[in-house]
Amino acid sequence: MFQRARHFRLSAALRMNATFPFVTPASVLPTSPPRRVVDAGYFDNYGITTAQAWIAQHEEWLAKNTSGVILIQIRAYPLFSEDQQQNPSAFIQRSLQGATSPLEGYTAARQQAMIDRNDALVAGLQDSFQARLKNQNFFKSVVLESTEEAALSWAISKADRRRLNMELDSLRNRQALERIQIVMGARDVRRGRIE
Repeated sequence: MFQRARHFRLSAALRMNATFPFVTPASVLPTSPPRRVVDAGYFDNYGITTAQAWIAQHEEWLAKNTSGVILIQIRAYPLFSEDQQQNPSAFIQRSLQGATSPLEGYTAARQQAMIDRNDALVAGLQDSFQARLKNQNFFKSVVLESTEEAALSWAISKADRRRLNMELDSLRNRQALERIQIVMGARDVRRGRIE
């Protein structure tokens, strides 16, 4: 759309990608009609579409020059949590279901469609590398997931950092780190810290 643009700043792209309703206004591109740019999470909240496109574009090079590809998905909140149902505020949420159901239904359907699309993209990468190399283990995907919602803000408190570090110690995430270790053939994958 902007083939003659030569000075597009990374900070401008980051600002446009960090657009949340009612917090930061949508950026407007100089097109006719004007187009608004909002957070990429409206389409792909997990970044899998971008990762899949990059891997697919470089598939031939990756197949020739690497011993394998591992796609590590890091999710800031669980896809479904039983804790949410036991939360004291869940009673209030259940009492307002009649009024909030349409919006919750739309949001849940949108998120599920995103997850299904992402799963299909990851499966497509697996199939493509399998067909090219006849090697089922060349491409792997591992998911690290928070068991509760992480703070999604521009600043993270010390308490939130402690919680995130504790999340890395959850059984599910320890198992995911072990799978990464096995796939990479590493002797020791050090657990990262959120500092």
